Order: sequence, then C-alpha cells, then structure tokens
Amino acid sequence: SSFYPEHVAYILGSLCTIDLVEETDSLHYRLYGSAIAERYGRDLTGTVINESAESLTRFFAASFRGALDKGLPLYTRYLPPLESPVKDCQRLILPFADEGGEARHLVIAHLPYRPPMGSIARGISLR
Repeated sequence: SSFYPEHVAYILGSLCTIDLVEETDSLHYRLYGSAIAERYGRDLTGTVINESAESLTRFFAASFRGALDKGLPLYTRYLPPLESPVKDCQRLILPFADEGGEARHLVIAHLPYRPPMGSIARGISLR
C-alpha cells in the first residue's frame, strides 16, 4: 500500500508489478508497462509467470522469487538470446511487503542497458 504509481508516472511504462498469489503460490503480472510490452512485442498484464518455461523465463522467475524470499532488492543485467527483439536489459527488482510484513509484491524497473560513456563495453556490438 506504500507504492503509488502516480508518484512515478514518468517511468510507469518501464515498470511492471508482480503479485504472489498465495492460494496457488504463483507469480502474477498485475501491470506490464507499455514500454516493456513494446520492446518485447507482447503485453503480459494479467498473466501468470510459467516457472517451468524456457530458460530465460525461469531466470526471471528465480530472480523474482529470490527477491521475495529474501525481502531484498535485486539488480540484474543480461544479454537476451540473439533471436530476441531485446538486445540488452537491466532490471531493478524491489520487493514490497503486505500488511502482515511478508514480501508478496514486486515493483520492477525494466530498462535497456547502456554502458557508461568511455566504457570498453560501448565498443562491443550487441548485434
């Protein structure tokens, strides 16, 4: 209840929110930002994360579960497979607790990764 999307309206398209549904112990996308949907070519709002799917989805699910289990923020950066429309990505995963103090919600900033100016990584082509 302490997260107010209207306070971060300027980046709302780059955020997604995930809820842990206790009855099924599943992760559910409550919001999948429009900028993320545009980058990936699909909107996952309202869907359940298939934790037994392809390796990249399993990586995301494990990252989300880890942040929830530990109740700590997590930063990830990765290069998706070559066939992906996304060429680079970074995420800041922030857990939020429910009224009982248990981490049950995530707010995730999902942004392209761009190496700092002058970094040797700037010269590496991501295809």
